[in-house]
Amino acid sequence: MNTLSVLGKILELNAGIEELNFVELKGSAIIQDSMETNPEEKKQIELAMDIRDRYHFSFWDCLCSTFINNNNYSKGLLNCAYHHNYNDEVISISRERYSQIDQHLDREKKYAILSRVLFMDQKVYHLPMIDFHCNSTEKNVRLAEDLIEILEIGAGYLLDSGESFHFIGTQLINEMEFGPYLGKLIMYSPIIDKSWIAHQLIEGSCALRVTQKKEVLPTVIKGIGI
Repeated sequence: MNTLSVLGKILELNAGIEELNFVELKGSAIIQDSMETNPEEKKQIELAMDIRDRYHFSFWDCLCSTFINNNNYSKGLLNCAYHHNYNDEVISISRERYSQIDQHLDREKKYAILSRVLFMDQKVYHLPMIDFHCNSTEKNVRLAEDLIEILEIGAGYLLDSGESFHFIGTQLINEMEFGPYLGKLIMYSPIIDKSWIAHQLIEGSCALRVTQKKEVLPTVIKGIGI
């Protein structure tokens, strides 16, 4: 099962969901390509990449760590740490049209599913989502499962995203619960991707990729509580 198949199952389990929302993923250039760097900035980036390779923390966490107690840090790099692509074009697909999902998503483009769903009472709810940052190894499957249990977010599907894991829950949370839910996730950085959480808070909705990345499609490892 891939992510689109999981969403079909979630529609079956939640008869009140009227539509699902998707966005086209916009690529972001790596920092070396997005700005001209001087020799000192290149050294700072190389140091951040070395920290990332050793500890598998996110690049931006590693880069930000290089600013601390560093009299020669680059303000230009510091400014680059904040960059957000807003999801300004949402593709809404109704329950009735979901069986023809392939007809509504361009095969040449990359998409993500949003956590924000419209319910039959016209209220907005969210699918619990997690973008893990730990490697997708057998040892870390157990870690992901334990964390999902500790968070008490109910049943759902754990997927191998190629580099790490995705989780999509089947039990909806309301708008009031959404912010505190993401707050809990931040406490588990770097197991969970902190930068991802920050972008979701800015958007007011989570997003997880449903299409291929580096020719790998997110695939279900197991259903949890299903």
